[in-house]
Amino acid sequence: MSRTMIKVRAIEHSVLTFQTISVENGVSPRFLLPVREFEEMDRKGQLSVKSISNAEHPIPHQAVFIRLTSSRQLLICFRWLNSLDVSSFVRAECVQLPYDDLEAFVGESKRGGVPTEWKRLSLENHSSPRLVFLDKRNLRRCLANKAIRRKLLRCLLGGRFSDPEVQEIHFRDRAIPYSFTYQEICDTPVRTVGSLTLFYQDDLDKAYYHVRSHKEPNPARPEYRMKFDPYLHERWDLL
Repeated sequence: MSRTMIKVRAIEHSVLTFQTISVENGVSPRFLLPVREFEEMDRKGQLSVKSISNAEHPIPHQAVFIRLTSSRQLLICFRWLNSLDVSSFVRAECVQLPYDDLEAFVGESKRGGVPTEWKRLSLENHSSPRLVFLDKRNLRRCLANKAIRRKLLRCLLGGRFSDPEVQEIHFRDRAIPYSFTYQEICDTPVRTVGSLTLFYQDDLDKAYYHVRSHKEPNPARPEYRMKFDPYLHERWDLL
């Protein structure tokens, strides 16, 4: 699998834009990060999670920045909807960069020096599964409500859906509003299936997504077909 190119631009010494380019996901939208937040992350020297919105796009994109102090590296995981069509799957790129080089670029740009653009291939290629919403009703409802949309994206970005051995994760609507079932699409003998349920829907300040999951033999594996357990199939249907 090919590595990912990351382009970082400095705008007016106060804002950084991040963009990824890869064979699998093409060109990503631009993610905006104020320079002061980048510097704050450096001073704290700890995990820093940022919710980033692109002002030119009505649907917020999300990114997680993790400062790896021991290896002097920066891990960034980007997620975005492929288009304005809510039936599109979520794309994701996780990249690892040399922190010192990026910090030097930010410092030079802030002082008004040259260059204003920094490009680098990712140090490692961290694959991430595609999140595919097979139904549209509940996803549309989530995206139409700013508070619920933020809670859903935070849930999807939490790391639970980032197993590199999983190619895709398929989501379907539940009868419960704003909620979904999901199943992993992978080649491993065991896969994960489960549900995302929005609790406290009558009070969005308290509302949160609860993820319930369990492991089951993967029906995509030939050896599973020889010992198929109907109970597992029924249990999935009732989630």
